[in-house]
Amino acid sequence: MSSGNDNNAEAQRILIVGDTLLFSQTVGRILSAQTPTPWLIQQTTYDRFGSLLSPRLFQATSLIILDLWRTYPTGLRAEGLAVAETLARLQLKALIVSPLALGVSPPVSSYWDLSSGIALLDCIRNLLREDQAPELVLPERIKQPLQAFLRAPEGHSSPKPISA
Repeated sequence: MSSGNDNNAEAQRILIVGDTLLFSQTVGRILSAQTPTPWLIQQTTYDRFGSLLSPRLFQATSLIILDLWRTYPTGLRAEGLAVAETLARLQLKALIVSPLALGVSPPVSSYWDLSSGIALLDCIRNLLREDQAPELVLPERIKQPLQAFLRAPEGHSSPKPISA
């Protein structure tokens, strides 16, 4: 499920994780259509994400793009926030993509929404160029409006621990 030029050693691998495959495929199509950059794009859902977790995947992945939301039978969770903080502890770059318009100011490089003032593609390019480590804890100005959606709902299961 990748697109791009697989023969290019310079290609960066991007993993897109969504609540639904439609989210992942849509973001993947936007990236593929909007850039001549040879990105290797893999798409999956949160339901399948746990089975993909491995040190090998993380070593080969330049950026993980996360859907803000995940739907559970008992309600919504801001899954992207929790997963991004876990990935940051592992020194992995993640970008949360949100359909909201929170007006986060100043901007946070690991969070993009409709009011970000920068195109999604430019946000991704900037993150891929950054040499700094990911933010370990996302600022309260992002978490605060989403407090009601941060608790793990009934039926939530954490992925298996990642071993080296």
